[in-house]
Amino acid sequence: MGAVMKKRYVWLVLGLCWFCVSTSVHAAKQTLTSMVNTPLTTLDSTKYAVASDSEAITAYAEGLYTYDAQQHIVLGVAAKAPTVNRAKTQYTFTLKHTRWSNGQPVTADDFVYAWQRLANPKRKSRNASKVAFLQNGAAVVSGKRPYTALGVKALGKYRLQITLAQPTPYLSRTLVGAALVPINRHFAHQMGAKYGTAARYVLANGPFQIQNWNGTQDKQWRYVKNPDYWDAAQVTLQRVKLRVVRTSKQAARLFDRGQLDYAQLTDQTVQRYTGYKVLHQRQTITAAYLFFNTQAVDLKNLALRQALAQSFDKRLLVDGVLRNGSEPLNGLIPEQLIKTPTHQRDYRTAVGKLTNTSYNVRRATKAWHKAQAQLGRRRLTVTLLLSNTPQNLQIGRFLQAQMQHTLPGLTVKLKTVSLEKRIQLEGKGHFQIVLGMWTPTDTDPANYVGFFKSTSLMNVSHYQNAAYDRGLAELSGRLATQPSPRMHKIKSLEQQAVSKATVVAPVYQSSQTYLQAQRVKGLQVSKLGSMVNYKFTHIQS
Repeated sequence: MGAVMKKRYVWLVLGLCWFCVSTSVHAAKQTLTSMVNTPLTTLDSTKYAVASDSEAITAYAEGLYTYDAQQHIVLGVAAKAPTVNRAKTQYTFTLKHTRWSNGQPVTADDFVYAWQRLANPKRKSRNASKVAFLQNGAAVVSGKRPYTALGVKALGKYRLQITLAQPTPYLSRTLVGAALVPINRHFAHQMGAKYGTAARYVLANGPFQIQNWNGTQDKQWRYVKNPDYWDAAQVTLQRVKLRVVRTSKQAARLFDRGQLDYAQLTDQTVQRYTGYKVLHQRQTITAAYLFFNTQAVDLKNLALRQALAQSFDKRLLVDGVLRNGSEPLNGLIPEQLIKTPTHQRDYRTAVGKLTNTSYNVRRATKAWHKAQAQLGRRRLTVTLLLSNTPQNLQIGRFLQAQMQHTLPGLTVKLKTVSLEKRIQLEGKGHFQIVLGMWTPTDTDPANYVGFFKSTSLMNVSHYQNAAYDRGLAELSGRLATQPSPRMHKIKSLEQQAVSKATVVAPVYQSSQTYLQAQRVKGLQVSKLGSMVNYKFTHIQS
């Protein structure tokens, strides 16, 4: 090799080495370490049940709409605003020419397949009610019509038409949720029952791809920037390393050691960081409830349910146990969800506390004596089911002590299981009372009262009321385009479920308290709960 050629070769090698090193350094600098409280249970958008699942799904998948850096709803896979017919019941979307992580195009048929899969009653999706806004949605979910009758169809490779059951003012809010992202039909068929059970069994069309998650037993995984994402230029992070951290103390310890850039806090751990810039707090619309199984022994008794619902001090719970900014909740619908259409007041503030929801020893005692008389027993035992996180155990012990003190003769047993097992027991109706957290995918208050639709898989209370079901149907039917009458109907349904039938006892509205490293910028913590959007996050040098 000649001298000139040797020099060129050396400079080429040095140049390649510099490129590799600089790329590696950039990736290292743009690596964020984060956490969730609970393990993933699935990556299947038609089956998810917990916030960590929803966060992961919206990290790897994107639907017709998404969120911008200010958390406003904007176009996602949709290329432009849809064309709408005069009756406002048919929307036609043109899709961007985007790709899945295997190189295949994201097509209109991927949306058709995903939504039909979600609605198919054979799949028993807890989120199947999300398609109720579509023509024949309710009939398909209940098995009265085939899933092919659902109001969605592909007019071409990149043209999607959806037909609504009734006009709805909340369409973009509905379509932005994790439940309505597309699924590649061919890939899902190839994977069969494995689809969504590990990272390699899903395809990504969103900001990140998921790696190193091989199933529910895994406690660590990562999001890696998706180079095929249509808006990849907006994604600065190269990777997000996630781990399951169950306790606030452990999260704080890892943060202090520099092993976490984002750490969720609860209880007394918060006090250590008061006054420091790394501490952040915001109220969410995630809420905790006690769901009563109205078909279980003894819990069929209304007086017993009303006694239990008023037997514990919520203020003492949030201030003395949680100590993270959470607030007592005395209605089904939380604060800061939506404003009343007429006076633009916060719904919860305007409606106020509902009957049979607040801590009231006198009313609880009266209902307890009535239940004892009706059941013919002075001593009763009930079991509270909860997932086995440290915070849930704290809450469970608090509720146990409060209920037993307020209602002499009552024994409350605690049954702690994994989150996955808790969900299974709920679905089978094998419980009396269950403590559950719920985060909506959008801000339509109909989602909350829709819990208790007779045929809904989310109706773990097994409440059956034909008049209530007709009221729910009106929300997406004749009242869909009448904001004030619709809100009035929602109010009456909320009162029926909480105050009159007492199939649920609201407990508290969660506040998200977290530590964020000062070098981390653009982190979005959703008001919908503990879910984090990493798309616009970056590490400042």
